[in-house]
Amino acid sequence: MRLVLDLQPLQTGSRPGGIGRYALNHARKIIGQNDGDEIFLLVNDSNPGSYEYVTGEFADLVPAGDIRVCPFPASFFDRHESWVEGNEHGHVRALELLREAFISRMRPDFVLVYSHMEFYEMASSLKAYTDVPVGVVVYDFIPYHDGNFSGRPLSARYSEKLEGLKRADLLFGISDYVCRDAKEVLKRDGGIFPVGTGKSDFWKKVPFSDGEHMSFLKRHGIPGPFIMYSGGLDERKNVKRLVEAYSSLDEGIRGEYSLFVVCGDHRDEQEDLEKYASSLNIGVGNVLFAGYVSDEDLRAAYNLCSLFVFPSLSEDFGLPPLEAMSCGAPTIASNRTSLPEVMGMEGALFDPESVDGIRAKMERALTDQAFCGDLKARSSEQAGKFSWRKTAKRTMDRIREFLGGVERRPTEPLSEDDCMRKMAALLKGCRGSGRFAGDPKAFDSFVGEVSQCVADIYSERPCKRRIFLELSVLDRVDGGTGIQRVSKNVLKHIKEPASDFEVIPVRGLRDSAGYEKCRKFCDCPCIEPLVSPIQGDLFFFPELAPDVVLRQRRHLMRLRERGVRVVSTVFDLIPVRMPDFCKDQTSSIFPWYLDAVAGFDGAVCDSRAVADELERWIGENRPERSGSFRIDWFHLGADFGGGDKSSGLPADASKVLGEMRAKTSFLMVSTIEPRKRYDQALDAFEILWGEGFDACLVFVGREGWKVESLVERIRSHPELGVRLFWLSGISDEYLDRLYDSADCVLMTSMAEGFGLAIAEAAYHKRPVVLRDIPVFREIAGDCAFYFSGNDGGSLARALKEWAALYKSGSHPKTDSLRFLTWRESVSSLFEKLKKYM
Repeated sequence: MRLVLDLQPLQTGSRPGGIGRYALNHARKIIGQNDGDEIFLLVNDSNPGSYEYVTGEFADLVPAGDIRVCPFPASFFDRHESWVEGNEHGHVRALELLREAFISRMRPDFVLVYSHMEFYEMASSLKAYTDVPVGVVVYDFIPYHDGNFSGRPLSARYSEKLEGLKRADLLFGISDYVCRDAKEVLKRDGGIFPVGTGKSDFWKKVPFSDGEHMSFLKRHGIPGPFIMYSGGLDERKNVKRLVEAYSSLDEGIRGEYSLFVVCGDHRDEQEDLEKYASSLNIGVGNVLFAGYVSDEDLRAAYNLCSLFVFPSLSEDFGLPPLEAMSCGAPTIASNRTSLPEVMGMEGALFDPESVDGIRAKMERALTDQAFCGDLKARSSEQAGKFSWRKTAKRTMDRIREFLGGVERRPTEPLSEDDCMRKMAALLKGCRGSGRFAGDPKAFDSFVGEVSQCVADIYSERPCKRRIFLELSVLDRVDGGTGIQRVSKNVLKHIKEPASDFEVIPVRGLRDSAGYEKCRKFCDCPCIEPLVSPIQGDLFFFPELAPDVVLRQRRHLMRLRERGVRVVSTVFDLIPVRMPDFCKDQTSSIFPWYLDAVAGFDGAVCDSRAVADELERWIGENRPERSGSFRIDWFHLGADFGGGDKSSGLPADASKVLGEMRAKTSFLMVSTIEPRKRYDQALDAFEILWGEGFDACLVFVGREGWKVESLVERIRSHPELGVRLFWLSGISDEYLDRLYDSADCVLMTSMAEGFGLAIAEAAYHKRPVVLRDIPVFREIAGDCAFYFSGNDGGSLARALKEWAALYKSGSHPKTDSLRFLTWRESVSSLFEKLKKYM
């Protein structure tokens, strides 16, 4: 059997509630007990973080490729108002058609829907457009029984969904009560089966030391023994009568026991109940309300309470009393709806509309030791009857019975033409309604989104998995920077190690969300088709592109919800570690950029040092991502012996090279910017020159930012052209000659991502003097002389010490320092990227 489990409620607000817990545990047990069936999980791409959650919860049971992602229009991604209007005006029906078409393409024998009655963040229809056999888990019909419901928003939509339930082949009720209610509400006798529910192994008896007990009470402000309630505060939960019943307990009992109400985030209702409790003159602090508490604290409360009371007027099942009983709490509850099934003990029930009845049952449980002992014993016995294994087996038995009892014929997928015809009819009805009223452009945009979803559903999966190289910056402007050198070499060399993958260079659209093939790097430069990465593809940023990342952030997050892995290269964290050394625009935008990167799947850094810094930054700024965000590193390459190298020497080249060979000469190669600390180097040489140390200092690099005073100082320096030289915009040939003529390569930078000049020095077998920072230690190891200190004097002393070692030939040498070629570097990078695919 090919079975599809529709797990969209794990992507909605239902995830932490009863429906989400039911779907998760039931689906896990079905898969865990599977014996030879093909089982696929269905989700959509409209909810940030939900794909990652679902894959994480099922990683030990199903491969990621068996979690199928249905595409929905981008305008529904993370926009609650779109879901509200979509349900009010029928726009969600287009999503329902997309879902049924998507499922039909999977050719399932049966689809199990875990939530059909939800409106937001998911779409569900039952055999509205296809004839795929379907079953639905049914939880309750509470809105149907609400006498005021017909006047509430979306009541008509709810009624429409009820009609849809009538088309389901099978309905699985979570209790006998729900099944009886379903037959009455739907006017349907057949195909409705109680399968029950289970309980998580988390809810169990746990021993607590006296210290742990006291710590729990202190944490929640509970003075001593307590009576407990857990659940919502809406009128149906009947908590007001519980408070009144507590207030009418014998004063001695009330003095001994507090009432502890665990109610989640229901602030308005909580405030009203607190005022009501105060009006009953119970005593300050006797009724205590806790909002959200962790599952660990909730389990502790169940274990430590003297009595658990559940007074609800209507429940589809009633998980809190089952959880309480599983933890050994003496439990009493309402005698309404499904609760007698949960409790399994008539003596533990009371009339929830009778305050005296609630009070009397509470009083007996707290004073009659034999009755309390019976409650505890029956709690453990009754809780043991509820099992996810049994629930899953009952469900699968009914599905197999249904499929075995009908004529088996393969369900033909909805064709693309039929889908488009049905979609055109649906969209015609949406024109001019809701947010499209008076805005034809918005409607046309929505139609375009839907059309793209249809195209994605019906497109054939590529023969190879794909790697999309994000090259927006390089595609439009090749500035010749070091980072762009990385991008060009990744593009040049990745196809060899990635021969089993299709590599596609792409660039972001400038005025809208989405990506197109790069103009420069695709086979047909005049054609720029939009690309649609799918589940299993990798989207990789080999370049630094903060503006592009932030502009496309929402689109990239949506790709992640389709199962596309998004990974960035992080070259350094200097703009957040040392913002004063960077351009103002860079330092202001970089934290937002890093925050966006941390929301993706991972990062590959150009050194271990940068990887460590990134890990610390995420731990401090995005701690929720610390465990799920992968950080790797690789070393950059250096191909000095080949490639297209510029040539040519200026007229004064012979003079400069001659001065360097005549004296002890130090070469610095990099952009002149604050963090490179050219100012400290110049301070040091002024000291050395003043002491009679006859040495050359050569700067090679263009003028950067925030160095106006330093540049003026260099240009007006009396040693300029004598023992101080500044060269900018020179050829590769001239730079090679400078390296060969230098006695030492000096790097005074306060921070680097890698340090390419070290590799260049090693290639030319020149010794290096480096500031003692982690990345330089990582790159050069024992092959360099290191200095500390931020002033000219400390550097001058270090250079004199190095010069003495150099004179005796005992200085650290770079002869044994080996660097990767770009081919090796990109191959190493690809090994890191394969972890995501």
